[in-house]
Amino acid sequence: MGVSNTPSILLSRPVRLTFVILICSVVSWLLMRSFAYHWQWETIPKWTIVIKRGLITTLIFSVASVFFASIIGTLLSLLSISKIPIVRDIYAVFIEVVRNTPLLVQILIGYFVIGSVFNLSAIVAGIAALSIFTSAYIAEIIRGGIESVDKGQREAAYTLGMSSAQTTWLIVMPQAIRISLPSLTGQLVSTIKDSSLLSVIAVQELTLATQQAISNSAASFEFWIMNAILYFVICFPLSRLVGLMEKRMKARVS
Repeated sequence: MGVSNTPSILLSRPVRLTFVILICSVVSWLLMRSFAYHWQWETIPKWTIVIKRGLITTLIFSVASVFFASIIGTLLSLLSISKIPIVRDIYAVFIEVVRNTPLLVQILIGYFVIGSVFNLSAIVAGIAALSIFTSAYIAEIIRGGIESVDKGQREAAYTLGMSSAQTTWLIVMPQAIRISLPSLTGQLVSTIKDSSLLSVIAVQELTLATQQAISNSAASFEFWIMNAILYFVICFPLSRLVGLMEKRMKARVS
């Protein structure tokens, strides 16, 4: 009986993942050994404070941007279900323009053009640009959630004498946001990675902190590897959370 269970134990997911991680670690070590490069890992601790500040700034910027983007995106999603055609057209134009132009370009325009007109700091301009960019994606996510809500519930709400606004905010929106929650969490992961572009306007986030450490030391590969590991450590648990949320939602539906 113990022998028959052996294959299933060997093929279990934790064992497979451990094996893959082990193989990747060995391959990475061999590649590092083959480089004609003098590794200086001992340099990294000297820049711990700078990197830590950059990491905290990245998290603050990402959470703040998603917070404001969620508010903007929720309001924008309401435009998509408006009964006025021109309002829906305005929504469509905004979404297409924001989603089909590079975030880097939007950040540069937001800081050097709009920021100079309204005298905005790099921090304010950066959060604004990241929030507007993210809001377009959140608006589409919530719009999809709204469309997933059974129309019969709206009709039932109207039958009970509820107004259109009451139906939207009390019946439709709570369900739409719940349905959209996995995708919204996934958008947070994307925003964390997108925040690295704010380094171009001298926002002291993780990537700029890494660049400063590299420019003041000879350890370029070491710091970039550390940078990638830090982003992975932040984003991977959130990505796993998205997967778990999606599984739970599918289980409820089935």
